[in-house]
Amino acid sequence: MTHNYTPELLIKYVYGETDIADRIELEYHLEHNTQIRVQYLDILNSYKNVPKVSFSPKKATLASILNYSASTSLETNY
Repeated sequence: MTHNYTPELLIKYVYGETDIADRIELEYHLEHNTQIRVQYLDILNSYKNVPKVSFSPKKATLASILNYSASTSLETNY
C-alpha cells in the first residue's frame, strides 16, 4: 500500500502530533526515501526559523480575573 506523505502530515510529525502508527511508518520512510526526507528537512528547517513568541496578559487583566474569582467563589459550610 502506498502512503501519501502530505506536507500536513510532515508538519504534524515536526510538532509531535502524529499518532504512533503514522510516526513509526513515517520514520521508516524518512530513513529509506530521499524525496520524503528532503521535504521533511525543508519543513524542519522552516520550523526552526520561525520566531518563537509567547504572550502573557497584562497584570491588570490578571488582577481583574483574580478579583472576580474571589468575589464569586463558593463559601464552604462545615
